[in-house]
Amino acid sequence: MLGAGINASRIIYANPAKQESHIVFAMEHHVDLTVVDSVFEVEKLAMLHPAGAVLVRIITDDRDASTQLSNKYGAPVATAKDIEGESLYWA
Repeated sequence: MLGAGINASRIIYANPAKQESHIVFAMEHHVDLTVVDSVFEVEKLAMLHPAGAVLVRIITDDRDASTQLSNKYGAPVATAKDIEGESLYWA
């Protein structure tokens, strides 16, 4: 995306398996918004990209979707509050 000339402020890093080197790359290139679905990811981002912001991916009822992804990705709504609290702690 960056190579295509997309401004970093318009990019959301949403890979569900975030390698440390990719988080550092995002930080170095000012890709500052990352999707998370666990407290662990917030803690990892706090260490590697402390100035970044997070969006919480929430599990939805997608049983009627052509491709169901909530069985693999997202946080339960009850956990989302814990994730939010952790992100505020590190802010």
